[in-house]
Amino acid sequence: MKGVLSLLFPKLGEMWGDIGFESPNEATWRKQLRICSPDIFPIFFHLALPQGDISNAEIKVILSLADNPQEFSGRLLELAAQIRPDCFTRLHAFLDRVMDYTGNEIAVESIPSIFLSLFDVGDQFIRPEDEGSGKLPIGNDQRVAQIILQLLHRLPWDRRFDALRQAITDGRAVFTSAKIVMELRKLSDKQADEERPQAEALIRRDDLVGLADLVLSKMRNAAANESLLTCPKLPEILTFWKDLAGEAEPIAWVSTMGRDDHKLANLLEKFMEKESCHSMSQGDGTPRYRLNQKVLTPFLDPGNLLDRTRTLTGSEWLGEPQKDALRLYIKNNEFKGH
Repeated sequence: MKGVLSLLFPKLGEMWGDIGFESPNEATWRKQLRICSPDIFPIFFHLALPQGDISNAEIKVILSLADNPQEFSGRLLELAAQIRPDCFTRLHAFLDRVMDYTGNEIAVESIPSIFLSLFDVGDQFIRPEDEGSGKLPIGNDQRVAQIILQLLHRLPWDRRFDALRQAITDGRAVFTSAKIVMELRKLSDKQADEERPQAEALIRRDDLVGLADLVLSKMRNAAANESLLTCPKLPEILTFWKDLAGEAEPIAWVSTMGRDDHKLANLLEKFMEKESCHSMSQGDGTPRYRLNQKVLTPFLDPGNLLDRTRTLTGSEWLGEPQKDALRLYIKNNEFKGH
């Protein structure tokens, strides 16, 4: 019996000191639908897939579209529009599960096409309902970044820069492009600090500079046509813009946007973020939001806007999220004595 249990639950074998059993690999267990997977165990004896879940068969069908960026993107956007009983989207479940398939299940030849899709519509994957909670919240943006970096590692060294360059150039997703370059810079800086780097760099430092220049150009173009105001994760974009080009450009753009009442309300709403603790929720269980004043302050002078935001709170055209953002902005700055 002990041997059978060790086969079914390899971690038991490890705990009992048995040898010869496979090492724990939860991604493989989940992909193989084994009972030892923490995600599979609760549904192992169900006669049907829980509503809104993603089956292995559906994942494989979607991945079969990878060589056609338009069809692949369309299917992912369909998942983003489908809400599960737990209030997350089906895309959230797909992105989580597909990380188990970034190994040999996806052909190397398909990776550039997948990049074209993710860098084109990736910003549309970032949904408030999919934002994680808890001490280590993981949203769809982080899942997409992990998928891209895992696939990038599988590309031959001399093809990585070209694949990313084309995807960033052709794609519409400003934040996704910025996010990947930010992650690559973090990895590069981490390796530079190591006396003996433990792993091969994903991309050459000179190529990384070139990608950062592409993203900077992309951010500037979006700022010029004002589409930047509609981008998700605007605070992170502005911070990265400041890192790449200095503070003058993003501050000037925010100042220009702030002259218009509608744009100011939209701008403040972009700095609202979900509280990162499960206990920070309303009485009905809905999440509580806060205004990220620390990130906002370098870009927006509160002294010049406080009276104006007080007047704006009575505007009939405001949506509830914008009203909340204005109220929090006023509360935060009145407390500080501006």
